[in-house]
Amino acid sequence: MKASLLLLLFISFSAQAQFMNSLCQKRVQNIEYHLPYITDGENLWGESGELLFKNSSTFLSMAHVGDEFFFLSKEELIQKDSAGSELNRFTLPSLSVLSYGKRLLTHGDLVIVLHDDGVSAFDTTKNEFTWIHSNGDLTGGVMVDGTMINDEIVILLANGYQGAFVGVVTLSLTGERKKVQKWDLFRSGFIDHKARMHWTGERLLINNSGWMQFIDAKQLRGKKGLRVKVAPTYVLDSQNKRRHLDMMGDFFLTDSGFSGCGKFTFLDNEEMKQGSDLYSFSF
Repeated sequence: MKASLLLLLFISFSAQAQFMNSLCQKRVQNIEYHLPYITDGENLWGESGELLFKNSSTFLSMAHVGDEFFFLSKEELIQKDSAGSELNRFTLPSLSVLSYGKRLLTHGDLVIVLHDDGVSAFDTTKNEFTWIHSNGDLTGGVMVDGTMINDEIVILLANGYQGAFVGVVTLSLTGERKKVQKWDLFRSGFIDHKARMHWTGERLLINNSGWMQFIDAKQLRGKKGLRVKVAPTYVLDSQNKRRHLDMMGDFFLTDSGFSGCGKFTFLDNEEMKQGSDLYSFSF
């Protein structure tokens, strides 16, 4: 994967990119990209960075289905219209005593809820939860993030304690477990509990503690332990030297690669400082 700095070109043509860059520079936390929408759990912004509405509290994740938005708290799924008016509240199904909501995915009319210890599906045409899948038998595995790969739900689990299950679980759209693949901890290291991932069509791309890693489709189709490869995220500074970027939180896919907030360290009047900007990388 070859990385290249496209920031100036990207921003000059896109008002939304300029807005996203301002969020990066302010280091706004908990950003999720649902383009053309962007949210930090409290605010929902539109295509040009305009504020569409502001929630009265901060939510963990968001999903967009048709003209409606769904926001996730630890215990509820909140349905809102395009103006931000609340339509319904739905209590999350209980998988265990400590089962809390964590992230939302969508597929057609389904809102997929990722819990700490499992997955549930909410049918927006019926306004009800239709199935629950527990990861309770995968000892100590804690939900980190998930993504849709075609018609399957792929979730990433990190270790809740030493010796716990770490890896990827694949589910059908009806909640049937289709495959469990362990993470090769010796060769690939641990998974950060705040990791984010997206499917590019050819590889599973993961922001793991600031490092962009990926698993190719061939590995996901196999049965062996998963070994990640590193996607270098660096830019060239004014002296033509490589400068590594720590990627921050969520990212989004582009026609040629991906974009996200990159944090860097620089020297200013003999003092080390940190900055952050929106960067784009090509595969």
